[in-house]
Amino acid sequence: MTTICLVATDQLLSVAIEPKVASGDQNSVELHVDFDSKWDRYGKSAVFFAADDETIYEIPLVDGECVIPHEVLANPGILYIGIRGVNADNSAVKTSSLVKYKIAEGAPAGDGTTVEPTADVYQQILTAYKKMNDALAVERARINQFTALAEGSTTGDAELMDIRVDYYGVTHENAGTAVRSQFAKAIATLVSYNGSTGLCNWNAGEILDLANNGRSVVFRTDDMQFIPLAYVDRSIARFDRIVTTTADGMCVETIEIDADGFMTTEEHPIVTDSGAIIEEVATVIVWHDPSRKCSHTAGEISYLFEAFMNGDKYNQIYFLWHGSWLLPLVQADGDKAYFERTMLNEDGKPVLCSIVIDADGYFTKTDKGFVVINDAEIGSDAWSSKNIVDKLCPSFTESGAIVTCEPVEGYPLTVAADAEATTVTRCGKNLLEFKNPYPVEYYSVSGTTPQKRTGWEFILPPGTYTFSATKKNASVGDVYMYGYVVDSDNRCVSGKSLALVAGKTITNRTVNVTTGEKVMLYDGVGEGQSVSTVTKLFNEDYVVQCEAGNTATAFEPYIAETFNPGETIPALPGVNTIWAEKGEVTVAGRADPVAIINKLTNAIIALGGNV
Repeated sequence: MTTICLVATDQLLSVAIEPKVASGDQNSVELHVDFDSKWDRYGKSAVFFAADDETIYEIPLVDGECVIPHEVLANPGILYIGIRGVNADNSAVKTSSLVKYKIAEGAPAGDGTTVEPTADVYQQILTAYKKMNDALAVERARINQFTALAEGSTTGDAELMDIRVDYYGVTHENAGTAVRSQFAKAIATLVSYNGSTGLCNWNAGEILDLANNGRSVVFRTDDMQFIPLAYVDRSIARFDRIVTTTADGMCVETIEIDADGFMTTEEHPIVTDSGAIIEEVATVIVWHDPSRKCSHTAGEISYLFEAFMNGDKYNQIYFLWHGSWLLPLVQADGDKAYFERTMLNEDGKPVLCSIVIDADGYFTKTDKGFVVINDAEIGSDAWSSKNIVDKLCPSFTESGAIVTCEPVEGYPLTVAADAEATTVTRCGKNLLEFKNPYPVEYYSVSGTTPQKRTGWEFILPPGTYTFSATKKNASVGDVYMYGYVVDSDNRCVSGKSLALVAGKTITNRTVNVTTGEKVMLYDGVGEGQSVSTVTKLFNEDYVVQCEAGNTATAFEPYIAETFNPGETIPALPGVNTIWAEKGEVTVAGRADPVAIINKLTNAIIALGGNV
């Protein structure tokens, strides 16, 4: 058995022993993790997923060890490994950083090679539970034998007497009773229901008694998922989880059990600042009424935030307020984590909602109101901010597959799209987000063998685009990137290639994209070679930008949101770029007069004049 050895120092996960692992291994590679004291009181499991497949496998750790599921070893590439811990009453969750582990190319399997799929978490828990029960039966017999001995008949009386005192300080009649009572508290009580009647095996009052007696309570669904208890009193017990539905996307599913034991289920869509339903959430912070105790402390959120800032897309962090609204994280350290967003209060007025979570995991909420001017009541003669813009800033209307404009910041843009379009994207000058590269492959103009690289694929509306890479630190070395415009079969289009070097100007970095084509960028190294160059593009030294047109300008961070066609969009400062996933868009708004003056000034200077 090949063993990968990791060390978990608080939430930092690192590699201690790194053996060579090849693709195709099945039930022959195990993971061993050494934990420090910060993990003591957590039940721990290992989380695995491959870079080319976002399916996540969670395997319970027994004595810090587990067999790595063969599904994540099926192909060569990058394997991600992390640790997740849950305490006995499900009131706290602890996570580690992710380790990237390279899986080399292994010998191909013949047609006769088969293997059973990795068991789901429920089946693994049942297997581990049976082993634990068998071991406990042996220990129970041994302990009861000792308790039958007369005092003074052994040389270890003091140690035997100490066993009678449990973790909570209660002294039991004998050691066997002490061990059995604590073991019973460590096992969660499963709440389930009759599918035809909706009647559960526990009612709200009984669940409250279980919780008050130190028992962990979880709801078991039809698909064998286990949902932790979020809130309980004599009249209602509530269990919450995040689910994805076809109609509404990401939702919070709330399961409530009443005083008679009957269950009801509701789904609340999670929405973003723009009102659009969010498509992917990695970490959602939830809280329990009425204590306001959160699922994560400020320190745990800080570790997740650090991973997100280092390019881990699976650690975007939001606070869930009242089942529907997500507040994005704006800052975090070991003492406090801050979440903010503009939302409507109970009176329907806009407020800046601020959530602060402390080091113990409790949160406070404050709302700051805004002064809102009603332009309809003021009339057309008053100089409100909107009337000033309407009188002094020229209107514009532009159409195309992709529209670039410089409107007045915050002024509404009206966007119309073709009938087949379902979403509209609005971003700044920088059109693409360059992070988390993944395996890509393409065919040369006349080649038959796929070329495998590490990089990105982007689908853009028809138009002309310029790519640029920039050094932010002059002392670091050059970083090379290459790319092509490819067709629907990933075959390179003749005459449409890209070459970028951070900090240098190159002629072939502008390409024209037509309908059905996409852009592919990669690091320029072959399969199995070092990818250190591409990883440098995501730290503080290098940045990459794509902008509409044929001129490269100064770098701006990527900022983007999606909207429904016909929706009014608030304009970003500076350049705004708008397009739909299909067809053309028509954008109407008010032009920024400062931008117009700057363009005229630059044109005069270019002609040799003075301003």
